[in-house]
Amino acid sequence: MIGKDKIKGQRTGEMVQLNQQVVGLKTAKTKRKQVGEALPGSDQQFRALIENAQDAIVIMNPDATIRYESPSMARMTGRKAEDRIDKNPLEFCHPDDTASVMDAFIPLLENKVPIVRTELRLQHKNGRWITFELIGTNLIDDPLVAGIVLNLRDITERKQAEEESEKLLKTIETAREAMFITAADGIITYTNGAMDDLFGYKRGELIGKNPSVLNAGPTPEAVAQNITDTIEMEGYWQGEIHNKRKDGKEFTSYARITVFRDKEGKIVNFLATQHDITERKRVEEALRESEERFRALTESTSDFVWEVDLDGVYTYASPKVKDLLGYKPEEILGKTPFDFMPHEEAKRVEEEFRASVESRRPFAGLENTNMHKDGRLIVLETSGVPIFDQTGRLCGYRGIDRDITERRRAEEELIRLSNAVRMATDSIVISDLEAKIIEVNEATLKMYGTDDKGDLIGKNSYDLIAPEDREKAIASAKEVLERGYVENREYHIITKDGSTVLVEMSTAIMKDGDGKPIGFVAVSRDITERKRMEQAIQESQEKLRIVFDTIGEGITVVDLAGNIMDVNETVLRMKGYSRKELIGRYGLDFVAEIDRARAIDEMMDFLKGQEEETPMREVTLLTKDGSEIPCEANCTLLRDSSGNLAGFITVERDITERKKAEKELRESEEFSSSLLDNAPNPIVVTNPDTSLRYVNPALEKLTGFSNTELVNRKTPYPWWTEETCEKTIKDFEEAMSKGAEGLEELFQRKNGERFWVEINSMPIRRNGELDYYLSNWVDITERKKAEEELRQYSERLRVMAMQLSAAEDNERRRLAHELHDQVGQNLTALGINLSMVRAQLPEEAVAPVRSILDDSQSVLEQTAEIIRDVMAALQPPVLEDYGLVAALRWYADRFASRTGISVTVQGKDPSPRLNTSSENTLFRIVQETLTNVAKHAQAAQVTVIVVVRKGAVRIVVTDDGVGFNVADVVNSDVQQGWGLTTMSERVNSLGGSFDIESRPGHGTRVVVEIGR
Repeated sequence: MIGKDKIKGQRTGEMVQLNQQVVGLKTAKTKRKQVGEALPGSDQQFRALIENAQDAIVIMNPDATIRYESPSMARMTGRKAEDRIDKNPLEFCHPDDTASVMDAFIPLLENKVPIVRTELRLQHKNGRWITFELIGTNLIDDPLVAGIVLNLRDITERKQAEEESEKLLKTIETAREAMFITAADGIITYTNGAMDDLFGYKRGELIGKNPSVLNAGPTPEAVAQNITDTIEMEGYWQGEIHNKRKDGKEFTSYARITVFRDKEGKIVNFLATQHDITERKRVEEALRESEERFRALTESTSDFVWEVDLDGVYTYASPKVKDLLGYKPEEILGKTPFDFMPHEEAKRVEEEFRASVESRRPFAGLENTNMHKDGRLIVLETSGVPIFDQTGRLCGYRGIDRDITERRRAEEELIRLSNAVRMATDSIVISDLEAKIIEVNEATLKMYGTDDKGDLIGKNSYDLIAPEDREKAIASAKEVLERGYVENREYHIITKDGSTVLVEMSTAIMKDGDGKPIGFVAVSRDITERKRMEQAIQESQEKLRIVFDTIGEGITVVDLAGNIMDVNETVLRMKGYSRKELIGRYGLDFVAEIDRARAIDEMMDFLKGQEEETPMREVTLLTKDGSEIPCEANCTLLRDSSGNLAGFITVERDITERKKAEKELRESEEFSSSLLDNAPNPIVVTNPDTSLRYVNPALEKLTGFSNTELVNRKTPYPWWTEETCEKTIKDFEEAMSKGAEGLEELFQRKNGERFWVEINSMPIRRNGELDYYLSNWVDITERKKAEEELRQYSERLRVMAMQLSAAEDNERRRLAHELHDQVGQNLTALGINLSMVRAQLPEEAVAPVRSILDDSQSVLEQTAEIIRDVMAALQPPVLEDYGLVAALRWYADRFASRTGISVTVQGKDPSPRLNTSSENTLFRIVQETLTNVAKHAQAAQVTVIVVVRKGAVRIVVTDDGVGFNVADVVNSDVQQGWGLTTMSERVNSLGGSFDIESRPGHGTRVVVEIGR
């Protein structure tokens, strides 16, 4: 500001000096006086015109001071004219405008131009800046004026409107949705980049054209009339339009046309927005065609399938809702999903649902939190698609909910771990906007062949890139500033020893909290080995062809029309043809007539599905001589480098020998049945429809049910118990699909007696379909009883530990109070007595015993200090008086002074405070944790963070020590020296949680959380 004032003074001086050179100052003042005397006698009509004009008139003397202001100036600025008379106008000008005003006025004062125009800002009395358009006229030589006449017009609102218009135009230009503007006659006057990209035109190529060139065909008269009527009544129209791109390719878009009118209501412009909905239309059509199939699948899917109307009210709910939320389908019909969510979550999800309804779009992966009937919070992943009637009217939404509660927890942990792994293996370089390196990670040091960050920090990033790649790197940096990031750019890096390493680098802009760029983050990976491998792969194409031809299974490659493009030698041997005889032939011509129709149907189903590969199927193939070969075959999608479907790969395996083996196996079935009958463990064979095909005698003996009572019986089975029936059904369905290992279930005998079994089972499939389900039971009743007794014993130990902890805290407080009330007071009294003895003895009597008195006083003070330390260790007074955080800071200072380890305590106490037992427990745990740090961690820094949450208090203690393997400590006797069991039991007694995270070389983190 000082610099600006100085410049302002210099420019004002220049202005005065220039005026004095043009017109003598004395002469100017004389003329001014003459004009001033003449003004009262001037034309009164002219005076009234000036003083009532909306624009302000200001007359400035040749010496750069204000002589006159019209009343409009006071109205516009809120300041009286006398506040500025005889003052320099630059005193009231915005500092940023001073230079431009002076640059405009100097030519005027030099008589180089008669009139100047410029803009400036003056400050209103209330502090607001007003923008004026200023016209200055040099009338110094005019004896009636003898000065410079300034005409000022308030253009603040106009400037604001211009700025808003610029912002709006920039928003439209950068929008991802295609937009264009037409004049009233419908001719296109503007298109944004997204519009040109959507229709395949170059920028400006559509200007001057009628939008009809974008239509795939003439618009039906009724549709055109509807559009016109809707725009006339409502001011806008929205709907679907069939368009074509410049290359002739047709597509469907969803358009919105908005009309703009002038003040008289006359149409001046149309704004149209469009976005491609071709894919959505395809999906909608597919959904309508599959509606009946959907109904059949909803009853058996593991996800909760639902339908809602446009208000979100359930109109259908599959039975799976009982497993997810605990409600039967009939309990939620007529309600909305938002009725089962916490308030804020319901509000958020409902807004997203309304937005989907408004846009008529499907949605997927919408995560939301719901309340189970038993009060638990369940995280669901919701996907839905719109339901349309035959006229295209949106009726509601249909979708699925999937329980992802556990997956969410796993994903969060996976993200944290993957970030840590990525940071540990890839080179990361942080630099400022000048490309100067400010930080690197360990992987970067390894890549550059150094262990000292000083070799890199402070250097220019471009100096580390080989000369031949620097221009490319600089261009990429400019692209990062424009786009925000660039990915997978390859450069040669110069290492410390002068050698080069080929890396793949991704760079992103780094911004501060206000979104302002402050530097770059570059992540690099050494791809030298990968490039070598790519070269090796390229050189091994011939070898791969040899493998292709020598593999033992027949491989056939066909195009999308089913015509053979390539086969390997095994196919030629199997079918007896030459490669030339097969290439170009229709692949299904070589399938036997008995299997051909089925093969065609399966191929069509495969194309409609979402899988990349079909399961193995048995099929009979034809050879050149007409004989048949039983084969097992499957089909895999073949995609090009862009991921587009290009054809299929079929793998065929001759199973002639296997068929013979299967026949022999069937013939040995009687022998296998004998083995099952004599097995010591219960065995169950179940048909796909859940009916029992076979039970062995061991199962009859265990359950008390006879073979006659069980065979052909379907679920629920008589050994299932009523209280565990729902869980058992769920476990049974999953096991029939995937098998089970170590599955424990509670069953009942025929006489009602309960028993436990461990089930190992597997589904047996034939030709890809479930043939039967085989289960093997092991009676574990006695083991379960022993486990229950052990659990009850552990619970009793936990209660005893809680009582012992409480007793210990009470005894600590009692001892602390007794030391304070008895020993402390006695020591205080003793100190007073010693002081009194010293004071009352004459000086000649004190001299012989002064050293004894001094020593006694010192011993007394040391004893008092020791007593205070003991009281603080037993029960810190600051904990009772000032709360947990104050006590932790007090103890952290004492710990740091004793051990030399820096301890930082962050956070604040909950309000209201925790109860005494909870505060004592948390303090003791932190105390024990710091003791462990001093004994084992070899740390330099410890951080203690107290986090107050709704309903809970969490304490996190983190050190930068050597770390350890948690499993090794927990599973050995070593933990007794760490006090982990005691800390865990203390927290468990309060219903909280206790967790330790550590690994060698990465410090330790202790997390404690209890309810408020």
